[in-house]
Amino acid sequence: MSKTSEAELPKDDKKPALREGKRVRLAGLKACPELNGKLGKLIQFDEDKGRWQVKLKDSTKLLKADNLVPCDDAGDSDDDRQGAREQRTRNEAPQVAKPRRPLPTKDLSPDEAIEWIQSAADEFELLLMPLQLEEDVGKIRKKFRSLSLLVHPDKNKHPDAENAFKKLFGAMEKLTNPVEQRVALRKARQKALGQDVGGIGDGTDLPPWWEAASVDEMEKAFREMEEKFQKMGLFDHDKRGWEQSTGVSEDELWISCEQAKECCILCAMNE
Repeated sequence: MSKTSEAELPKDDKKPALREGKRVRLAGLKACPELNGKLGKLIQFDEDKGRWQVKLKDSTKLLKADNLVPCDDAGDSDDDRQGAREQRTRNEAPQVAKPRRPLPTKDLSPDEAIEWIQSAADEFELLLMPLQLEEDVGKIRKKFRSLSLLVHPDKNKHPDAENAFKKLFGAMEKLTNPVEQRVALRKARQKALGQDVGGIGDGTDLPPWWEAASVDEMEKAFREMEEKFQKMGLFDHDKRGWEQSTGVSEDELWISCEQAKECCILCAMNE
């Protein structure tokens, strides 16, 4: 991650300049609306991502400048104080349970998959899974694979494709860990009852490693995870069942990421 000074950032005469150490209020976030109104402090600007690293009370986020409203150096502005009051009102208001979205009964289109992932309330909903403990990592792996084919940035040119792929990877990584899955399940059930437990991935001082990772790095991590589970024999029963029912080995249905990219290049050349 690289730093840049205030002078190197694009300036807008109508907006106060952002700089390291400045206090800001979050606004206009659609993927994580529960963060709107919260106050944070700018840590540094990530040139590669084009986002500011913002330290909140209980977490750190990478956010676009458009979602950051500077606070007055001498104190919060009227807008900031009003935003804080509104946030306190929301926090103090009795929480109302919200029914979970029913899982889709038909295949999602690539754009629908991105919209579903971006608006998911928890990791289970994101992966199109019921809100219950799932000890079969093979099922979680299949959900990840099917959705990743729809939102992978190499194939889907939607502007939010990379962010959706990262959220998808993060959900898969968490639910394949038995301990983290149980914590996520408890939080998701509390949220379904109307309790404020934060959004996906909240609750840690540092952002998860995959937020700053490239798609290739996440794909490599997924392959290494699969190899580890394969050696543990966790997929053997699932694969035998598939082969018996279809007569086709599951391994024959998948190609490596490198082979997939070569296919994409060849298809583009032939168009």
